[in-house]
Amino acid sequence: MSANHFFSFLVGAAAGATVAWLLTSEKGQETVAEIKEKASAGLDQLENAVEDFKVKAGAKAKAAVESVEEALGKN
Repeated sequence: MSANHFFSFLVGAAAGATVAWLLTSEKGQETVAEIKEKASAGLDQLENAVEDFKVKAGAKAKAAVESVEEALGKN
């Protein structure tokens, strides 16, 4: 692709993006806000799940260490 064609492509893409931005309706903005809200809620759920996993994994690891120490007679 020559530089002239590439420049034309960039100008067209910028013009298309500008028109799309100018024509975005309130409904579209509401949809974007809803998507952001749901993504944030999903992230919160993921963070909670990870924290729960850490707590459970820590308890299992502690129990495993205690079992090994008991088997070795260190307790």
